[in-house]
Amino acid sequence: MEQFFIQEQDGQWTLIKGNVKVGWSRIGEGLSGDYNPEDPNDIELLRFGVAICHEGEWEPVEDSSYCTNIPANAPEETKKKALEIIMAKVHEPLTKGEPIKRICEQLSWIEPKWIGAKKPYTVRITAHAVMKGTAHVEAEDDKTAEKLALEEARSGNLTWDYDGIIDGTEEVTSTTREKE
Repeated sequence: MEQFFIQEQDGQWTLIKGNVKVGWSRIGEGLSGDYNPEDPNDIELLRFGVAICHEGEWEPVEDSSYCTNIPANAPEETKKKALEIIMAKVHEPLTKGEPIKRICEQLSWIEPKWIGAKKPYTVRITAHAVMKGTAHVEAEDDKTAEKLALEEARSGNLTWDYDGIIDGTEEVTSTTREKE
């Protein structure tokens, strides 16, 4: 059965497959309840909801709306892939008339790393103990970020604090995941 995305008037994505619809909403939820933009450690999160079409009208499915760990500012592709994961889990049970509350509770833990989403990192690199450089990369995890940063340094695409020869002695001195 074919599925397709539509972008709602509020800018959020919805995925429709047959008579089942899953979509995002932003209602001001954060890591510890209401989102606090003044708190640098808080992140606004997305909520998903599931609806089923009865006689041409979309009706919300009982116990199917949950806050997730998907940041509201996540890349569009991350949001779409997360909706595909949700649809894959709820579509069949819904079409069979089965409850999806437990499935949705489990899906509330969905986060970017479930779908291999890349995250921004800042990696500090040192060469010859005196040359220092910083690479900004996107990767799935710390190790991949460090590898990409070293490749960037060795290819000459990194600005160093001091001039010198790059010869394979480069090493990562710190890796920090940037706030999204």
